[in-house]
Amino acid sequence: MRSVNIKAKPAPKAIRREPVADWMQTPSTYIEGDSALTECDRVAREVEGKWGVDRARLLVGEELRTKFDRQRYLLNRAIYHGTLEDVRTEARRMASAWRAVDRAATEAGAQAVSPDVWEVALDGKVYSLVRTADEAHALAADGRAREVWTLDEVARALQAFASASAIKLAFPGAKVVAIRAPSDPLRGVPDSNTPLDDVIPF
Repeated sequence: MRSVNIKAKPAPKAIRREPVADWMQTPSTYIEGDSALTECDRVAREVEGKWGVDRARLLVGEELRTKFDRQRYLLNRAIYHGTLEDVRTEARRMASAWRAVDRAATEAGAQAVSPDVWEVALDGKVYSLVRTADEAHALAADGRAREVWTLDEVARALQAFASASAIKLAFPGAKVVAIRAPSDPLRGVPDSNTPLDDVIPF
């Protein structure tokens, strides 16, 4: 009788899963934790809407900025590894940290973000133009369906259309009504398998 060696299939590798924090273990604790984080996010949006995204912490002194960043770390640790009480505590402290940098920036006389907005509607879409990225972030917080562009972004987009820029320079006051890609006759050819019926041009 012929013998056959049968190799056992290797055991499937264990799927590595990211640890789930204690507060996420049940729907009840998850809902409560999420509610605490939502309140903290609400305060953060208010402050960032006033000062700009990631700007408020730069408007205060080093000591307060360090405390603020340490609290951000503690909140993240609670979110990824903590209990429900950890999340509640650190979310409450983070909201207080946001209010502290808001007060300090106000007392220091820092300039809040106040976007000057130009808007235009075109083909059913609304485009908003602002000067800086901070103003763009502040504007985006209102939730309106529109595209927000900064002056820098518009300039970079215009660089991609050298022909339009050349016309503007050559004819001051010229109005751009449409920009179309140059036509390509090969786009009308279904494939490149048919030989040409004339002589090779070069």
